[in-house]
Amino acid sequence: MQSDTSPQRLRRLFEQNPSMATMQLPIQLKGRQHLAHIAIRADAEGNAPANLYLVAIPLESYRSEFTARMLERFSMTMFALLGLFGAVWCAFKWLVVRPLQKMETYFHNAAQQEHDFQFEPMEIRSSDEIGRLAQSFNRLGEKLHAMYQTLESKVRMRTFQLQQVNARLRQKVRQLRQAEEQSRVLAHEATS
Repeated sequence: MQSDTSPQRLRRLFEQNPSMATMQLPIQLKGRQHLAHIAIRADAEGNAPANLYLVAIPLESYRSEFTARMLERFSMTMFALLGLFGAVWCAFKWLVVRPLQKMETYFHNAAQQEHDFQFEPMEIRSSDEIGRLAQSFNRLGEKLHAMYQTLESKVRMRTFQLQQVNARLRQKVRQLRQAEEQSRVLAHEATS
């Protein structure tokens, strides 16, 4: 042992600090570093420290065992985190990305329709935000279809009205042309 860890010095340290029962400190034994665990035992009457107990563990083996355990724990933690990340990724892909991709495809197909504004309702499987978005799209499709039908019927009615007005105007134009032709004939007869 080194001089600063001599048995007399350690005994004095325990005597000066009676509440201290054990201590740990690094020591040098036979040219190698050790971690020493030192305990003191009082005599049978509980007087001054009688026996000094020392357990020294070579730091090389302690460090290598510590390093091995830390690597094992680190590996297990990383494996667990990797598994957790994979599970979260799969759940996110299954619960969020896949339904959004289906909706994107559905919206794209609906936007590509040229003349038919009747959309097939989107299948709703959940009541979360994505399900509510699908419900909103279905309602929007129904309203758009109803508005298209209303607009189409208004256009047909207005076209019919314009055709009737156009027919009446053509009739009037024919009558005016006939009247003009008759007035020319009468004017020509009156001058001749």
